[in-house]
Amino acid sequence: YRALVARLFHHFWGQIGTYADNFGIPQAQDFLRDVLALATPAQGPMARPDGTIQNIAIVANMDLYQCKLYRVDQKAEQLRQAGLGVAVFNQWHDLHTFQSRLAEFDAVIFYRVPAFPEIMDAIAACSAYNVPSFYEIDDLVFDTDLFPPAYENYAGQISRDHHRDMACGVPLYEHAMRMCDYAIGSTRSLTERLKNFSRSGRAFEHHNALGKLHLNARSEHLSMPEKPDERPLVLFYGSGTLAHKEDFHDILEPALAEILKRYAGR
Repeated sequence: YRALVARLFHHFWGQIGTYADNFGIPQAQDFLRDVLALATPAQGPMARPDGTIQNIAIVANMDLYQCKLYRVDQKAEQLRQAGLGVAVFNQWHDLHTFQSRLAEFDAVIFYRVPAFPEIMDAIAACSAYNVPSFYEIDDLVFDTDLFPPAYENYAGQISRDHHRDMACGVPLYEHAMRMCDYAIGSTRSLTERLKNFSRSGRAFEHHNALGKLHLNARSEHLSMPEKPDERPLVLFYGSGTLAHKEDFHDILEPALAEILKRYAGR
């Protein structure tokens, strides 16, 4: 039965762009929610663990490197430094291995995973094993009221079809989060939003931070010989998100132009 559900779900998901073109994105999102409801496996009550959490699994979407760095690699690094056991599983390749080892873990963090049938089965299995599940996110990709930003915000970096597909997929993240016991967000405002989506109504704030890669790079920079004071000031703006191009154009670019004008020749 679950194999049939997965086949039907993926068949619909493969056609959702056409459905959105014919009936509109909001209708496509609502239809996807109906399909997700039909495809959701039976799920027990929220987990009530008896002992102290010592071993944690992270089931993660690793498609975006910057997200993997800040929310997966650094999370594992931090937990290990706190003396906890951690195992990381890729959502596309390791779900079978994860479920075969689920009894080893005291808690599971699902990071930015969409509610495909295989993912829903993994989340539901946590309830069966009485293992608390946390859904972690660092973006508004779960909220149809706020995501995605308007197509114009991407400043030509993506196609309209890509923008449509992102909008259609928002209910996947929303649904996966609603299946989890708790939520984890990267900022205060995001965490407040998450409280409306987790099963418990509780969300925890955990910021991006500096990890080993950053600290190593900083050490290398500090160990370099000092240059004369007349060296030029270098400003660096980095972003891994395509929608930030509009932010650069509207906010940072005018400020840089004003700085160059005001301090010309210095």
